[in-house]
Amino acid sequence: QIPWFWRFWRTSQGKRFLKATQALSYLSHHTLTDVQAMFKSANMADKVTLKSCAFLYDTNASFNASQASWAEKMVMGIESDPMTEAQIRCQIPLVSDDFKQGVLSHNWAIVSDPLEVVQSLAEAAKKNSVEFKPIRVENLRELKNSVQLQTTAGQFNHDGVIISAGVHSKKIAQGCGDFLPVTAERGYNITLPTPGEILERPLVFADRGIVATQLTSGLRIGGWAEYAPPHRPANQAHFKSIARISAELFPRANFEKAIFWMGSRPSMPDSVPVISKSAKSMRIFYNCGHGHYGLSFAASSARIVSDMISGENVDNVYQHYSIQRF
Repeated sequence: QIPWFWRFWRTSQGKRFLKATQALSYLSHHTLTDVQAMFKSANMADKVTLKSCAFLYDTNASFNASQASWAEKMVMGIESDPMTEAQIRCQIPLVSDDFKQGVLSHNWAIVSDPLEVVQSLAEAAKKNSVEFKPIRVENLRELKNSVQLQTTAGQFNHDGVIISAGVHSKKIAQGCGDFLPVTAERGYNITLPTPGEILERPLVFADRGIVATQLTSGLRIGGWAEYAPPHRPANQAHFKSIARISAELFPRANFEKAIFWMGSRPSMPDSVPVISKSAKSMRIFYNCGHGHYGLSFAASSARIVSDMISGENVDNVYQHYSIQRF
C-alpha cells in the first residue's frame, strides 16, 4: 500500500489539492441534476428525495476547528448554516443528547435504498435492450476493428469496452497496458430494520467518520476506512465496534435483528475517479475509482464517458479524470 499512500500524501500539497478539489466540485455540482434526469428516464424519480444533511460534532473545539473548512466549501458553492443545540434536539430526536453543535449542509439528496436503486436501473436497462451476462472477464485485447473479451463463457468481440469493475478494474487495466492505482478502501455498516423512530435527514458524525441514513430497509450506520485486500474476510471486531458506537449515537434505537455488512470501495489516491479513454487504446474506456461516491457520481460519470465515446460536448474539465494523470 506504500505507493498508494505516497500518491495520497502528494495530493494534499498545493496545486494537486486544488486540482482534485475542482474535479470533485464539478461532479458534485452536476450530481443532483444528472441523477434526477437518469432516474426520471428509468421511471424511478420517486427513489430520490431532496434533504439537507446535518454534520454533528463531539466538542465545541472540533466544531470551531471545522469552520475554516466550511468557509472553503462555501467558496466552492456548497451552502450551509450552523445548528444550535435546540435545533439538533428538535430536528434529530433519535440522536444522543451529547451533541450540542452542528452544521446543516444544504442541497443534498438521499435515495430510497442503494440495492433497490441498482435493481431498478438494471430493469430499466433491460427494457432498453441491455443484456446482462453473469460471467467472469479474465482478459481482453484489442483487435484491428474490435475489442475481444476472454471470459469463462468463451470469447466475445465488441466495438468498444467500458471497464467499470470497482477494485477489480486494476487487474483488467494491467492487461490493457494501463496503470490504474485503485485500491480497496473497505467500509463497514450496520442496518437497523426497525429502529423505532425515523431519521428525517442524513447525519455525518464528523469526529468519528460515521454516517447514518434512513433507507427503506432500515437505519443504516456506517463508515471507516480499512485498507486491506478485497478477498480478506471482514474483521469481526469492527462489527462489534460499530455496533457499540451506534448504540452510543442512538441510545433510543432498537437494535433487534441488526444486519452487518462490509464492502470494498474502489478508491484512487487523489480521491478523483478515472473517467477516461485508455492511454493505449481508442476502443477502451474507464469509469471507476469513485471511492465513497459511486452512487452519487454515477449519473454524471455516465454522461461524461458517453460524451467521450461520441466525441460530442467534451468539456475541458474532463481532463481532470484522465487515466494519464498517473
